[in-house]
Amino acid sequence: MTDSKGYMDTKPGVITKKDLNKVALRTMLINASFNYERMQAIGFTYSLLPVINKVHTNEADKQTALHNHLNFINCHTYVISLILGISAAMEERKENPELIKSVKVALMGPLAGLGDSMIWFTIMPILAGIGVSFAMDGNILGPIFFILAFNIVENLVRFGFVHWGYSLGVGVIDRLKDISEKVVRSASILGMTVIGALIASYVSLSTKLTITAGKAKVALQADLFDKIMPCMLPLLYTLFIFWLIRKKKASPILLIALTVVFSLVGVYFKVF
Repeated sequence: MTDSKGYMDTKPGVITKKDLNKVALRTMLINASFNYERMQAIGFTYSLLPVINKVHTNEADKQTALHNHLNFINCHTYVISLILGISAAMEERKENPELIKSVKVALMGPLAGLGDSMIWFTIMPILAGIGVSFAMDGNILGPIFFILAFNIVENLVRFGFVHWGYSLGVGVIDRLKDISEKVVRSASILGMTVIGALIASYVSLSTKLTITAGKAKVALQADLFDKIMPCMLPLLYTLFIFWLIRKKKASPILLIALTVVFSLVGVYFKVF
């Protein structure tokens, strides 16, 4: 039987720098299987596979780890390496799979914002500006400089963050041993907050319907729903989808088809 930590074999594994380098190298394909159901989950699991195969010799434990990491995750393409490093350290210690999942969900939102501001809005414009200055003078080194410099930075982030995350994870795990239940609860609350923000960002749903009473016209969206709670319709539709998944065991294909039909019918009858 599995113990309270979720794994049958609780003996810590051994991860080497070579294993971490394999993880970092695989992150170059992290978006190759990107999809709108679980985003980067397959790429994340593929990247972490060398660690999972190394530390879990029990087949049931390996399946538990794989199933755990195939849950939804979406973060910056390069900075996600930090989460991979932390996850590698936690898998090495055979930590509670729920704790690992909660930590991932809690980190992906803040790190996505950090990656966007650090990579896309700072480093890339600086390197592009230097390359453009070369190119405007007719120097062929302009594009060459940008491509080489950006790829060097990209790989420094990929490999450096995996190793940093692993070191950080090992240190943090030792401190969190005695309060793991509180950490799971706190991380779960933060994770639900992140998911709530994702609903408002990713789900777009509003109605054009109006109610006419004499000369007065009330727009349901602006004058009613938004007054009660902004993004109320996206939340209700997301909860409906969640209900179908939990209670009716609906497949992703069915949910996608239902959403498409719902959208087309709504637009045709000018509801949305």
